[in-house]
Amino acid sequence: MKVGKLNWVDGAVILLVLAAAIGFFGRNMILQRTNVAGSISEEIPVLLTAKAFAVPKEVLDSYRIGDAPLAAGREQKGEIVAINSEPVEGYKIESGELVKVVSDDLVDIEITFELIANRYASYIEQASQELKVGSSYYIKTVDAVLKGYIIAMEIIE
Repeated sequence: MKVGKLNWVDGAVILLVLAAAIGFFGRNMILQRTNVAGSISEEIPVLLTAKAFAVPKEVLDSYRIGDAPLAAGREQKGEIVAINSEPVEGYKIESGELVKVVSDDLVDIEITFELIANRYASYIEQASQELKVGSSYYIKTVDAVLKGYIIAMEIIE
């Protein structure tokens, strides 16, 4: 074995170590790249309406116009702009007939938020929650939380 001479195995090991070091310590710095995700997203104002079904009436008092939405453990950009409720309607059979009944204790709640969301190439999100009509949505503020569904969404121009 000669000292000071390199064979092809030594060369391959050196190349692998160099490639790993370049990849680990700053490929972006060497190639002068920027954050790709940041360059294709933008903040947009969105009007979002969510609905929760068959909620006890007293929960309605926990939501107020002007409250900020809460997500990922902190308040998000936006506020509640409208709160609507309607009594829950159902049916029961009485004397062999189908009779419509209205609940005294339960309401369906619709809450409309005007909020700032992030638009990406194929979706819109707020605090890592994808926003799309029909998907489940936590109607959450500092004082209350309900699981509901997004029933309407509009990008404010």
